[in-house]
Amino acid sequence: MGSCFDLDDVFPIIARLIGETEVEPGAYVEHDDLLRALLGDTEAVAVIEDAHSRCPQRSLEDLTSNMIAWFSQKITVGDSPWKDDFERAKVRRKWAYRPAQL
Repeated sequence: MGSCFDLDDVFPIIARLIGETEVEPGAYVEHDDLLRALLGDTEAVAVIEDAHSRCPQRSLEDLTSNMIAWFSQKITVGDSPWKDDFERAKVRRKWAYRPAQL
């Protein structure tokens, strides 16, 4: 993270895309699905490209994956406004998400 990107810029986009990414009913949005969704979203790409301009030594995919990891980390420690909005499960050793079943 550091000076590459601001969590407040990317977290709302990640949260939005978890809800918008099409998966089978009840399925989790896996890390790689979310990565592709971010790299295909106009708003997200602007944030990702800005991060890349700050940290050009890192690939767009690496930066995007790191953004997702920080999103998950903040939920894990309970320091996220989205901690109650999503259910998480480990799928292929990475966190996956789906909207909370209320």
